[in-house]
Amino acid sequence: DIISAQVKGYDYTNLSLKGSVDKGVVQTTANINDQNIAFNLNATADINTKFPSVQLDFLLDTINLKELHLITDTISLHGHITANMPATNPASLNGTVTLNDLAVTKAGKSLSADSIAITASANAEQKNITVNSNEVKVSRAGEYKLTEVAQSLQQTINRY
Repeated sequence: DIISAQVKGYDYTNLSLKGSVDKGVVQTTANINDQNIAFNLNATADINTKFPSVQLDFLLDTINLKELHLITDTISLHGHITANMPATNPASLNGTVTLNDLAVTKAGKSLSADSIAITASANAEQKNITVNSNEVKVSRAGEYKLTEVAQSLQQTINRY
């Protein structure tokens, strides 16, 4: 347990961090209960390969980025992220990432989403990626480079 630590002029308090490595499998648990950041993290990664498998459960209760001296804008976040990624190679991504109870507040304006699920699969014939939420469902199948999808999506959005 870490009683306090200072980063960028902010004194973080009440941090607990535990981890282990056994035969290339890293297990980590961390939590903090500070007035400007509170989270619980459980993560496992098999780092024996170039692209590790990852299992993650991250509950971000509170983070106030301005108060932590990380940015100058008033932004706070809340959300629960889970991931089960047996393969993290961007050329053949396999797994699921889920964001629940997502809330972003900037200068008093809030944006929220109940649930966003991102599912990716790849095999020798094709790749699939799906983003599904209450507001939108986007799916892409076929041959594509995941590393170029964000740029392509931004170009599409910019047209409007």
